[in-house]
Amino acid sequence: MICVFLGPTMPVDAARRILDAEYLPPAGRGDVLRAMALRPRAIAIVDGYFDTVPSVWHKEILVAMQRGVHVFGASSMGALRAAELHPFGMVGIGQVYEWYRDGTIDADDEVAVAHGPAEFAFARLSDSLVDIRDACGAAESAGIISQETAATLVSLARADHYVERSFRRTLNAARHCGGDALQLEAMEQFVGRARPGVKERDARMLLETLARIDDDELAPLQVDYEVERTVFLERLEHEVEQEGLSGTPGAATDEIEVAGLGEPVAVLRKKVLLRLLARREADRIGMHASEAEIRAGVDDFRRQVGLYRQSDTEAWAGANGVTNEIFERFMRDGALISKLERFYGHQIDAELAGQMRVSTADRWMDQVTEAEP
Repeated sequence: MICVFLGPTMPVDAARRILDAEYLPPAGRGDVLRAMALRPRAIAIVDGYFDTVPSVWHKEILVAMQRGVHVFGASSMGALRAAELHPFGMVGIGQVYEWYRDGTIDADDEVAVAHGPAEFAFARLSDSLVDIRDACGAAESAGIISQETAATLVSLARADHYVERSFRRTLNAARHCGGDALQLEAMEQFVGRARPGVKERDARMLLETLARIDDDELAPLQVDYEVERTVFLERLEHEVEQEGLSGTPGAATDEIEVAGLGEPVAVLRKKVLLRLLARREADRIGMHASEAEIRAGVDDFRRQVGLYRQSDTEAWAGANGVTNEIFERFMRDGALISKLERFYGHQIDAELAGQMRVSTADRWMDQVTEAEP
């Protein structure tokens, strides 16, 4: 059996026509270990979660390979992890993997996209930077745009947060910056011809490669290293094992999130929504957080959670997959939320009394119930 983690990069129905496999949602923390329960000969990672859900750990991929499972990666999170782990036996395939491996790109958000939930087939809501980069390169090679215009478009796309990144937004930004109108119009038509992006092409290449591999090539993988046992890895393995015993699915239930984080998923989703809305409103009114304001937010955060030493902060971040990019974005969002709270202070105060009155409903019903004979 081959397990494939696939989400917004390409439809599962299209993938099944290339490779008969067990298709799983985008990989998050612990999902490679969970997939091991299916006893796969190989695991292929195309899509994985970024930002709001803990990403798949490097160490769980190493554990899978140590246990004899071949692990492949392409396109998105798979390309990123393969570039990081190819010295240890993970196999990367495709252009995006090569860009990461060779240092042409290095940021996680190059491949990140916003997408819908599983019930909407992980429909893409934004365009990846690598797809924009790839399209600009193709258009430049075809003589549709100049090297200067291609570089400008990539630079403008990189400046956007991945949730808001799109070909249309980037082209409009270039027009506002005084870009060549004829070239930008030609580029828009080029993009509109539905050319598959580099992420989808790489995913297809990965699936086609696996479809051609025979059983002998997927004999148990042999590696020459031992994965170091840490308290964090053992805790994750125990969590996955307990889920298997209880029949509880991975990281998608409120109960697991309550046990692991102290808050249900519904609350976490509202917090993420607040961050997204804060970014958009700050962008709309031209508000920015200064480095001093962000630094103050970092200091407050560390005091509140008890990460008093830098080494404590680094250990916590490493154990939980919190990259510098994730942490900095979170702190910047917090500074924006604080500034917006001050900016809209009068309106908030005007609505506060009504909010408090509505919030009494739960306590009122509890009092009524207790008063009943």
